[in-house]
Amino acid sequence: MANPFQSAGSVFSAVDSSGDTGELAKRLKIIAELPGMQLARERAYERLEPLRDAAVLDLGCGIGEDVAALRVRGANSIGLDASLALITIARSKHSETTFIVGDAGNLPFTTASLDGILANRVLMHLAQPDQVLEECFRCLRRDGTLAAIEPIWQRLTISGDASVSRVVERSFGTAIRNAQLGENIADVFAGAAFIRVSVEVVPVNIWGWQNADAALGIHTALQRAVLNGDIPEKIAASWASAAARSDEFCASVPLCVASGARP
Repeated sequence: MANPFQSAGSVFSAVDSSGDTGELAKRLKIIAELPGMQLARERAYERLEPLRDAAVLDLGCGIGEDVAALRVRGANSIGLDASLALITIARSKHSETTFIVGDAGNLPFTTASLDGILANRVLMHLAQPDQVLEECFRCLRRDGTLAAIEPIWQRLTISGDASVSRVVERSFGTAIRNAQLGENIADVFAGAAFIRVSVEVVPVNIWGWQNADAALGIHTALQRAVLNGDIPEKIAASWASAAARSDEFCASVPLCVASGARP
């Protein structure tokens, strides 16, 4: 049984041991379909052009939504994820596409064999993102592109009583391994020797308590803040009740769409 006080971020660091794979898969689908996320995904695909017949890896592919989308655009796309459970779901949904279980820190590809790599909200969950970027660099051909999408958690805003909302916002950062990565992604790419590093920020606004909670796990973050003693339980319950009743509840988090090329 998954720890009820884990966030989506912490669970995605160890999906198969979470005991909640089905719910996590649903959350991935919900997030992929958010209008702002769809725009960020399109921007990332554009950075991987030309895609026709290109060998493109979706690193941390989850249930395979990006792998399938890249294939539609003409790429010879492959999905890799550490989670056998998610790969099994991906294979069942997209049987015409190749999916493999693998380690992002030890990619099963020869040196200079890929034209592009996509990492959609993956690097923040990894124990050693620098090692993974080194592997991406190794596997890309000259002028091959790494494109990444990462939230800027420091700019997450949640509506409602500010005295509670600010605490809930901070709770997200405490549960994600590399919560600072999105904010620093340009420096991270440059430090890994990628060139022509470019970053674009895409806003994502999620309206309604039910939608925001389904996508981000706001109630879980609230519970964690209560458990840590940051918010009294009664105040947290009152805040959540007001948020659920509000017609104007909104959670907003900007996404960094970054890319860099192998020299």
